[in-house]
Amino acid sequence: MITREGRTGIGMWPWLIQRITGAFLLLFLGVHFFITHFSAKVVNSKIDFQTVADRFRETTFWHNWDWLLLAFALFHGVNGIRAIILDFGVKPLTARVLFWLMMVICVVVFVYGFTALTAFRVA
Repeated sequence: MITREGRTGIGMWPWLIQRITGAFLLLFLGVHFFITHFSAKVVNSKIDFQTVADRFRETTFWHNWDWLLLAFALFHGVNGIRAIILDFGVKPLTARVLFWLMMVICVVVFVYGFTALTAFRVA
């Protein structure tokens, strides 16, 4: 039996972080959904750029909450793709190269998303 560690040398950390980010994503998404759709402030007004910008301007909490949601979702998704690739039994070098390529893509997308979230703070 070939273990994931044996094929990639990365070990148990991606597996553990996948479970942790999954648990936090349930919390983040639940709160995000509630605030976006059921909050009294939102229900009584339309959701547009200015409404979101005003919410971000009131406190840094929601800005931090949304970028953590973005970071956890990106890592969780990319690590899930990594697990699928490993399940196909690719060669260790190919798996390692694909993993780091996906991590670079994840960082680029995070920077782009973080920049978009920051636009709400300065608007």
